[in-house]
Amino acid sequence: MLFEDMGMHYFGPIDGHNIGLLRKYLRMVRNVEGPILLHVVTEKGHGFRPAAEDPVLFHAPPQLSGRPTKLFR
Repeated sequence: MLFEDMGMHYFGPIDGHNIGLLRKYLRMVRNVEGPILLHVVTEKGHGFRPAAEDPVLFHAPPQLSGRPTKLFR
C-alpha cells in the first residue's frame, strides 16, 4: 500500500532464484505504465558453493589494516 500511495506499482516479493517465475514477472511488468517496483528476493552465494560455505570471505567488505589510511590526498 505504501508504494501505491506514492504512485508506484508494486509486485512481489518473488523468489529471484526461480528463473521461470522471475521471467514471468519481468514479462508481466514490462507493459505496465508508470513507475514499477519489482521486489526480488535473492540469497548471496546461491549456486556458488564456496560462497555459500564461507559468506564472510566472499561477501564482506575487506578489512582495513591496523594503519590509518588516507582517504583524501
